[in-house]
Amino acid sequence: MKSQALTHLTVLEETYNVKLRNKEEIAELIAEKAMELGVEPIHICTALNTWLAMQISEGNVEEGDEITIPKEIVEGMKVKED
Repeated sequence: MKSQALTHLTVLEETYNVKLRNKEEIAELIAEKAMELGVEPIHICTALNTWLAMQISEGNVEEGDEITIPKEIVEGMKVKED
């Protein structure tokens, strides 16, 4: 699962032209959280995509920036219950 997460995080870097300083750490957290929640890493990475897009739209992140994804973002994710 970590390799899947790394692939998705690399796509985020390329899409938004940013460098994730803590990509390895976040990939590990994504793998752990995905197993805990019983979901695929893509579900968590999709949420991170939304978070990153919001950071860019709010002017907190710009093209070419090196950023650190707060681990609390991943750790706090939950599965929506019906």
